[in-house]
Amino acid sequence: PNLTCPTWVLQGTRDPFGTEGEVREYALPATAHVHFLDDGDHDWQPRRRAGHDQAALIEEAARVVVAAMSASE
Repeated sequence: PNLTCPTWVLQGTRDPFGTEGEVREYALPATAHVHFLDDGDHDWQPRRRAGHDQAALIEEAARVVVAAMSASE
């Protein structure tokens, strides 16, 4: 893709539309950043045995976005 502005992808490591292994193989421009949410699926829902819940992954994603936006000011 021809992305010229900073772009963040927040991806569950178990997302069936792009697993962590698959996403790491993408040829993304330097402006694209990927943050993986541990054990999350497409809607960031982890398995029970993961030791955290969907709310925790949503909070993690929010922290990543806030940090990225703060760094770009």
